[in-house]
Amino acid sequence: MSDEAPEQTEQQPAEVDAKKSEDFEPITSQEDFEKRLGTRLQRERAKFADYDDVKAKAGKFDQLEQQKKTELERIAEERDSHKTRAQDAELARDRLEIALEKGLTKTQAKRLVGSTREELEADADELLADLAPKARSPRPNPAQSGGDATPQGDWLRAKFANS
Repeated sequence: MSDEAPEQTEQQPAEVDAKKSEDFEPITSQEDFEKRLGTRLQRERAKFADYDDVKAKAGKFDQLEQQKKTELERIAEERDSHKTRAQDAELARDRLEIALEKGLTKTQAKRLVGSTREELEADADELLADLAPKARSPRPNPAQSGGDATPQGDWLRAKFANS
């Protein structure tokens, strides 16, 4: 069976070459040339006769795709906007809740910094630590040091005051 297939393919090109040589007529005049060229042009034009229709349909398709894309982009932007607003609202709510829990004022709550609840709580704790009164050594009371405003231990002032 494999021997028969190559024989058939070898015979077919030979037959085609024979037909071509029998059908071929050389062009001898300008009129023959124009006639054959006209026939060839008509066949080619027939292939693309619906080009304008296809081009118009493609233009409409592109326009619809652009409209659809624009609609999708608008919806995506709207979704992103809503998402951002929701996140901002949640963060503001967390900031106020933490301020209430920690005993901060509304003004102090505005100063809390963080993007998560844990960060806000840590910042509130730091703020409370900074606001807490620190233990300082008491300032000397001028009334107790002899009536003058010279603090005790200020030997330079005391030296010149007595002179």
